[in-house]
Amino acid sequence: ILLGEEQLSAKGRRLVDLGIEEAAKQEGLIQHVLHTFAADVESQTEIATTLSEIPDVATTAQAVVTSLTPVFTVSQVGLQLDPQAEWTREWRVVGEKSRLERVLMNLVENALRHSPRASTVTIGVQEEPGGVLTTVDDEGPGVPEEIAEHLFQKFVQGNFKPGKLGLGLYFCRITIERWGGTIGYSPRAGRGARFWFRLPRPLIM
Repeated sequence: ILLGEEQLSAKGRRLVDLGIEEAAKQEGLIQHVLHTFAADVESQTEIATTLSEIPDVATTAQAVVTSLTPVFTVSQVGLQLDPQAEWTREWRVVGEKSRLERVLMNLVENALRHSPRASTVTIGVQEEPGGVLTTVDDEGPGVPEEIAEHLFQKFVQGNFKPGKLGLGLYFCRITIERWGGTIGYSPRAGRGARFWFRLPRPLIM
């Protein structure tokens, strides 16, 4: 028996509204899952093959800083490029420009979620044998050991903030690994977390 709106109590209407809200959240979750798996498939072939298309970590990092600085400012958290890194060098890597930017943006946004006010998130880059190491350092509480080893699996959330689906780091892993790279987490001495990924240099330079 369907009740008209006038027959529902205030509590009943609230329960209906909550049900509708929850259904919308579930639909959003499903769409996000589908999008992530679609990205998994697409990333198998999206690798730049010409010099003009090959992504550069320095250019990507600057774009991420420019894009996210307003959000960081509102949260009272600093965002910077490591002043010790050689950002004027060419840091081309295997990959695809828009996906590389999304990977770095995911890692920086993750750092923001776990950063206290008046702290700073720093993006770094350095040369390694056969590739380029990109780092994202924060000054938060770090990641508990029981979560750290599962961070890059599907649906693993961080340790503090509710409402996240746990797919961002998974997307980063499948993308970096498709490009022949590696990705991981390391605790920082004293306080904070370092998320990093290593990508090979392209054959075309």
